[in-house]
Amino acid sequence: MIARHGEVVFKKAYGYANLEHLIPNTIDTKFRIWSLTKSFTAMAIMMLYEQKLLDFEDSASLYLPELNPLKDISVAHLLTHTSGLANYTSLPEYNQRLNKLRLSHHDVLQLFIDIPLAFTPGTSFAYNNSGYFLLGMLIENITGFTFDNFICDKILG
Repeated sequence: MIARHGEVVFKKAYGYANLEHLIPNTIDTKFRIWSLTKSFTAMAIMMLYEQKLLDFEDSASLYLPELNPLKDISVAHLLTHTSGLANYTSLPEYNQRLNKLRLSHHDVLQLFIDIPLAFTPGTSFAYNNSGYFLLGMLIENITGFTFDNFICDKILG
Protein backbone atom coordinates (compact mmCIF):
# COMPACT_ATOMS: atom_id res chain seq x y z
CA MET A 1 0.00 0.00 0.00
CA ILE A 2 1.13 3.51 -0.75
CA ALA A 3 -0.55 6.46 0.90
CA ARG A 4 -0.09 10.16 0.31
CA HIS A 5 -1.34 12.73 2.82
CA GLY A 6 -3.37 10.02 4.55
CA GLU A 7 -5.07 8.91 1.33
CA VAL A 8 -4.43 5.48 -0.21
CA VAL A 9 -3.17 5.92 -3.76
CA PHE A 10 -2.12 2.32 -4.48
CA LYS A 11 -3.04 -1.02 -2.96
CA LYS A 12 -2.21 -4.44 -4.36
CA ALA A 13 -1.21 -7.91 -3.13
CA TYR A 14 1.62 -9.98 -4.60
CA GLY A 15 2.80 -13.56 -4.33
CA TYR A 16 1.24 -16.46 -2.49
CA ALA A 17 -0.24 -16.73 0.96
CA ASN A 18 0.38 -20.47 0.66
CA LEU A 19 2.85 -21.60 -1.96
CA GLU A 20 2.17 -25.30 -1.34
CA HIS A 21 -1.49 -24.90 -2.35
CA LEU A 22 -0.95 -21.94 -4.72
CA ILE A 23 -3.28 -19.68 -2.74
CA PRO A 24 -2.59 -16.10 -3.81
CA ASN A 25 -2.23 -13.21 -1.41
CA THR A 26 -5.03 -10.68 -1.37
CA ILE A 27 -5.13 -7.31 0.32
CA ASP A 28 -7.17 -9.02 3.04
CA THR A 29 -4.76 -11.93 3.64
CA LYS A 30 -3.94 -12.39 7.31
CA PHE A 31 -0.59 -13.74 8.40
CA ARG A 32 0.39 -15.33 11.67
CA ILE A 33 2.84 -13.14 13.52
CA TRP A 34 4.48 -16.11 15.25
CA SER A 35 7.21 -15.13 17.68
CA LEU A 36 6.24 -11.46 17.76
CA THR A 37 3.59 -12.55 20.25
CA LYS A 38 6.34 -13.49 22.71
CA SER A 39 6.95 -9.80 23.44
CA PHE A 40 3.28 -9.28 24.23
CA THR A 41 3.14 -12.47 26.27
CA ALA A 42 6.14 -11.41 28.35
CA MET A 43 4.62 -7.98 28.88
CA ALA A 44 1.32 -9.53 30.00
CA ILE A 45 3.19 -11.77 32.47
CA MET A 46 5.03 -8.70 33.82
CA MET A 47 1.69 -6.91 34.25
CA LEU A 48 0.30 -9.85 36.21
CA TYR A 49 3.45 -9.87 38.34
CA GLU A 50 3.09 -6.13 39.05
CA GLN A 51 -0.54 -6.74 40.03
CA LYS A 52 0.69 -9.48 42.40
CA LEU A 53 -1.37 -12.10 40.58
CA LEU A 54 1.66 -14.35 40.09
CA ASP A 55 5.26 -14.72 41.13
CA PHE A 56 8.06 -15.75 38.80
CA GLU A 57 9.28 -18.46 41.16
CA ASP A 58 5.85 -20.06 41.47
CA SER A 59 5.41 -23.46 39.88
CA ALA A 60 3.54 -23.03 36.61
CA SER A 61 1.30 -25.89 37.81
CA LEU A 62 -0.11 -23.51 40.44
CA TYR A 63 -1.89 -21.72 37.58
CA LEU A 64 -2.09 -24.65 35.16
CA PRO A 65 -3.21 -27.83 36.95
CA GLU A 66 -2.51 -29.75 33.72
CA LEU A 67 1.19 -29.33 34.54
CA ASN A 68 0.95 -31.02 37.92
CA PRO A 69 3.44 -33.75 36.92
CA LEU A 70 5.91 -30.96 36.03
CA LYS A 71 5.91 -29.10 39.35
CA ASP A 72 9.58 -28.14 39.02
CA ILE A 73 8.88 -25.82 36.09
CA SER A 74 8.40 -22.23 37.27
CA VAL A 75 6.84 -19.25 35.53
CA ALA A 76 10.40 -17.89 35.16
CA HIS A 77 11.51 -21.10 33.42
CA LEU A 78 8.72 -20.72 30.86
CA LEU A 79 9.50 -17.04 30.36
CA THR A 80 13.26 -17.52 29.92
CA HIS A 81 13.24 -20.68 27.75
CA THR A 82 14.83 -22.72 30.53
CA SER A 83 12.00 -25.21 31.22
CA GLY A 84 13.44 -28.24 29.43
CA LEU A 85 10.08 -28.85 27.72
CA ALA A 86 9.98 -30.29 24.22
CA ASN A 87 9.34 -27.57 21.64
CA TYR A 88 6.06 -28.65 20.06
CA THR A 89 6.68 -26.63 16.88
CA SER A 90 9.81 -28.72 16.24
CA LEU A 91 7.97 -32.05 16.43
CA PRO A 92 7.66 -33.88 13.08
CA GLU A 93 3.92 -34.58 13.48
CA TYR A 94 3.26 -30.90 14.12
CA ASN A 95 5.18 -29.75 11.06
CA GLN A 96 3.83 -32.46 8.76
CA ARG A 97 0.18 -31.51 9.12
CA LEU A 98 -0.92 -30.18 12.50
CA ASN A 99 0.51 -26.70 11.96
CA LYS A 100 -2.16 -26.18 9.32
CA LEU A 101 -5.00 -26.94 11.77
CA ARG A 102 -6.59 -24.90 14.52
CA LEU A 103 -5.82 -26.99 17.58
CA SER A 104 -7.42 -26.70 21.01
CA HIS A 105 -5.25 -26.01 24.07
CA HIS A 106 -5.73 -29.66 25.05
CA ASP A 107 -4.57 -30.89 21.63
CA VAL A 108 -1.42 -28.77 21.72
CA LEU A 109 -0.65 -29.87 25.29
CA GLN A 110 -0.93 -33.53 24.24
CA LEU A 111 1.85 -32.96 21.69
CA PHE A 112 4.53 -32.31 24.29
CA ILE A 113 3.33 -32.78 27.87
CA ASP A 114 4.38 -36.44 28.14
CA ILE A 115 7.75 -36.07 26.42
CA PRO A 116 10.59 -36.30 28.95
CA LEU A 117 12.28 -32.99 29.72
CA ALA A 118 15.44 -32.32 27.70
CA PHE A 119 17.15 -31.00 30.85
CA THR A 120 16.44 -30.15 34.46
CA PRO A 121 14.52 -26.85 34.55
CA GLY A 122 16.82 -23.89 35.04
CA THR A 123 20.03 -25.68 34.04
CA SER A 124 20.12 -24.84 30.34
CA PHE A 125 18.56 -22.65 27.64
CA ALA A 126 16.58 -23.85 24.62
CA TYR A 127 14.35 -21.51 22.62
CA ASN A 128 10.91 -22.93 23.15
CA ASN A 129 7.43 -22.22 21.85
CA SER A 130 5.85 -24.69 24.28
CA GLY A 131 6.76 -22.48 27.24
CA TYR A 132 5.17 -19.42 25.68
CA PHE A 133 2.12 -21.42 24.69
CA LEU A 134 1.77 -22.35 28.39
CA LEU A 135 2.26 -18.72 29.43
CA GLY A 136 -0.65 -17.80 27.14
CA MET A 137 -2.80 -20.39 28.88
CA LEU A 138 -1.61 -19.10 32.25
CA ILE A 139 -2.67 -15.55 31.30
CA GLU A 140 -6.11 -16.86 30.35
CA ASN A 141 -6.49 -18.85 33.58
CA ILE A 142 -5.48 -15.96 35.83
CA THR A 143 -7.41 -13.19 34.08
CA GLY A 144 -10.48 -14.95 32.72
CA PHE A 145 -9.82 -13.25 29.35
CA THR A 146 -8.86 -15.06 26.17
CA PHE A 147 -5.23 -14.36 25.31
CA ASP A 148 -6.31 -12.26 22.31
CA ASN A 149 -8.74 -10.20 24.36
CA PHE A 150 -6.23 -9.60 27.15
CA ILE A 151 -3.59 -8.37 24.71
CA CYS A 152 -6.08 -6.19 22.82
CA ASP A 153 -7.82 -4.75 25.88
CA LYS A 154 -4.96 -4.40 28.35
CA ILE A 155 -1.93 -3.73 26.13
CA LEU A 156 -3.05 -2.51 22.71
CA GLY A 157 -6.31 -0.90 23.82
